[in-house]
Amino acid sequence: MKILLLGEFSALHKNLKEGLVELGHDVTIAASGDGFKRIPADISFESNLSGILGKVQRRILPLLSLSEMRDFDVVQLINPFAFNCKLFPTRFFYQKIKNNNKKLFMLAAGDDAFFWRHGRVRLAYGPFDDFLKYDHQEESFYMNTDEAYRFNSE
Repeated sequence: MKILLLGEFSALHKNLKEGLVELGHDVTIAASGDGFKRIPADISFESNLSGILGKVQRRILPLLSLSEMRDFDVVQLINPFAFNCKLFPTRFFYQKIKNNNKKLFMLAAGDDAFFWRHGRVRLAYGPFDDFLKYDHQEESFYMNTDEAYRFNSE
C-alpha cells in the first residue's frame, strides 16, 4: 500500500513510517520537521532561509510539492491545523490532497479545537489551564476559539 503521512508531531509519523515500512508498505512523509526538532521528511517543507524569506518559502513549498503528494492509497494528516497559518491557502491545499488521493484520514495529534472545546468539559483533568498559565502565558489560545472550532469542523 502507498501511504502519505502529512505533517509531523514529535516524530509520531517518523516512528509510524518505520513500522509500516517493516510491514511492507511504501511510505512517504511530507512535513516541515516539527520546528526546532528538525525531524527528517521525504518531502520537506522546511526552509533554510531566515526571516520573511523563510516564512514565504515555508508557505510555498507545500503548494509546489502537490504533484509529489498524489496517487496515494492513504493519506494521514497529523492534525487539522498542520497547515493553518496566515497567508496560506489551507482549504485549497487540503482539497487538492483529498481530490488527488484515494483516502484521507486525520489525527488529532497536538492541539485540536475539538479537544479544547469538549475536553475541558468532559475530562476530570486536562492540560488546559496549566498550558495557558505556564506554557502559553496568556489567558486565551486560538484552539479555544469559535473560529478554530469552525475550521476544525469543516
